[in-house]
Amino acid sequence: MLPHANEPAALFSRYEGLDALAELALDMRWSWNHSTDEIWRRLDPELWAITHNPWVILQTVSHSALEHALADTSFRAMADGWTRRGGAQWNPPPGFSKFIRKAR
Repeated sequence: MLPHANEPAALFSRYEGLDALAELALDMRWSWNHSTDEIWRRLDPELWAITHNPWVILQTVSHSALEHALADTSFRAMADGWTRRGGAQWNPPPGFSKFIRKAR
């Protein structure tokens, strides 16, 4: 589980890479761009199938599953890569600009 209000720094300092996962989980762009789904599926496949909610995954994943995933270089590369891409490029889904124009 992610830290509660009384222990935030401890868990983030314990798991290198957790900050990148939290950033991805809270980035709403991934709610329509499902490129990061594999990250959450690898952390907890059963819960991901039920919720499709990255933040729920981070709040409930076991410490051992988190340690295992963050020690996996391919997992880290995938998560770090999406974190870097998140701020650098934003590709809205097809038709998004038409939707926004209609909403105005």
